[in-house]
Amino acid sequence: MAQTKYVYSIANDFPNSIVSTDRLSQEIQQSEITISLSHINTQDDNCDIWFKDSLPVDSSSILNGIVSEHSGEALPSQATPVKIAEIEDGVNQPVSLSSEYRDKSGKLRVHQTSRKEGLAIHWTGRGDDRSNSKTFGKGPFISYKHSIGDSTSDTIYIDFNGLLNESWIHEVVLTWYGCELDTVSVDIVPDVCQIQDSTAGNFTKYEAILLPAIPGTGNCNIVSDVLSYTGGLVSIDNPTDPSQSSSPGFWNADFNEETGRFENLAPAPNGDGGYNIFHEERVLNKTFNEIQLLKNAFQIFNSSDTDQISHGYRLRATFETTLPDHEWTVSGILVMHRAKVSVKDDCTF
Repeated sequence: MAQTKYVYSIANDFPNSIVSTDRLSQEIQQSEITISLSHINTQDDNCDIWFKDSLPVDSSSILNGIVSEHSGEALPSQATPVKIAEIEDGVNQPVSLSSEYRDKSGKLRVHQTSRKEGLAIHWTGRGDDRSNSKTFGKGPFISYKHSIGDSTSDTIYIDFNGLLNESWIHEVVLTWYGCELDTVSVDIVPDVCQIQDSTAGNFTKYEAILLPAIPGTGNCNIVSDVLSYTGGLVSIDNPTDPSQSSSPGFWNADFNEETGRFENLAPAPNGDGGYNIFHEERVLNKTFNEIQLLKNAFQIFNSSDTDQISHGYRLRATFETTLPDHEWTVSGILVMHRAKVSVKDDCTF
């Protein structure tokens, strides 16, 4: 037995002047040709079809017919089930997964991403505007400049609209100039409302949040506009880490996109609500802990994961200047995954 090549012109022998090697291989293998197909090569105008032996006359005629009717359309991608073992209660359990889809050449295209389906990647040097819930990307710049004589400790806040635009932080790029071991720290803190102590209040303080109370039996009242977009309602979302349980939420409310305000504030005393009301700023997550900056440089803070910025969560950046006093600057770019990444002329969604 000797491998035998059959040569065809892609332009002249195939009806659409196109060859799909995966479909052509399937058509040959499913035909009445009994000699095994070896492989198919295409180069320039030639389509070389190799068999493990020469074809009889009838099989050669069948091959000519297959070529003359070949559409050239690639086969649809097929996900192949893969069986793996998962340990559950100490026992291996079979789990069926789908492999990555193959491209037109039959190669596996493997790409791991932390971006959820439906979100797009978004690089930004600015936060969102807190004064308008219908805008994004028009807030303060993510930057800081220290001049000689300024306070040696300064804080800025960066906000993102996670209520109408699902937002996740993926990576950070920092650039700095003139630094002498100055530091930057970033904490995630909640929006807060203003309260007034009262022996016959409608709310009860519990650490940094307010719990429902029978009216007139609580220990404080809210004196600010808690139903405003930035009034102190903070979303309670499912944790991204499945090993962690969700925090209890003691309030429910509906957000009116037209008015940009919350409505129908109602207690959830069992802790199954969608929001908490914060009356005190607390560190919920310390993202950057006193990162020292030296001279002039930049740093990419790579990550394979993402952290969600939900409604009511703020980035609080603190900048500390080392003595002797000197001028220095720092700016940041956030790599994000967001549901909406285009801005109209009027900055509305």
